[in-house]
Amino acid sequence: MATPFVMLGTIGYAKLTSPTSMDLTQGWTYAEHQVVEGKPLLQFMGANLDGFSMTFLFHASFCIPQKSYDALVALANAHTAFPLIQGNGRYLGRFVITELSRTAQMAAGDGTLLSIEVKATLKEYVDKKPLETKTKVAKAKAPARKKAGKRKAKVKKADVPQLTAASRAAGYTLVNKKTVVRQKA
Repeated sequence: MATPFVMLGTIGYAKLTSPTSMDLTQGWTYAEHQVVEGKPLLQFMGANLDGFSMTFLFHASFCIPQKSYDALVALANAHTAFPLIQGNGRYLGRFVITELSRTAQMAAGDGTLLSIEVKATLKEYVDKKPLETKTKVAKAKAPARKKAGKRKAKVKKADVPQLTAASRAAGYTLVNKKTVVRQKA
């Protein structure tokens, strides 16, 4: 398989199915503070979430347009963030699909789509508590471990001596309703 131009989650787009355009939107937020008898002052608040707009052209000569569109719809309906990776291996971040639009360019007489243009809008997903999430994932993947603290020894029924007729004949007696001892003769 050829190296994909871009990977959206588990979907790879190479050569003919790759986006015909891929626009990045970045922004920064500044608070505006009014000043008496002067111009307002700006204070940097932080970076906005990144956004990508991608346009795909799916044509029947190199893919099944409806199937390619349905894969994007399934990714959007998963309601989870997915990695966005360029073909050269550059990790662009985790994103969700916020909008899909489809324009039919050509269809067969029975309505089968032969060529469609799909526009996908992606928004960056940032974890509120990345360290906690990373720790939870690591713990979930870790092999089982014993918890700290006192543990009671498990006593199996076979470990407790039983007072039988043969053991009584040998001189054993039951003490405290649970201990079998041999009395000296």
